[in-house]
Amino acid sequence: QIIKRRKFLENENSDYFTKEIELDINMSSNQPRDKGYVTKEIDLDINHIL
Repeated sequence: QIIKRRKFLENENSDYFTKEIELDINMSSNQPRDKGYVTKEIDLDINHIL
């Protein structure tokens, strides 16, 4: 999913693409420990992008 998302967003917005990759990495590393933290991290990044 990360690779597909990368190729799709690479042509539109480099900043958004970078944020998505960072979020995916955070989800993979933090989800098993604390889902609440991951959810809040995503919400903050989405608000920052918009």
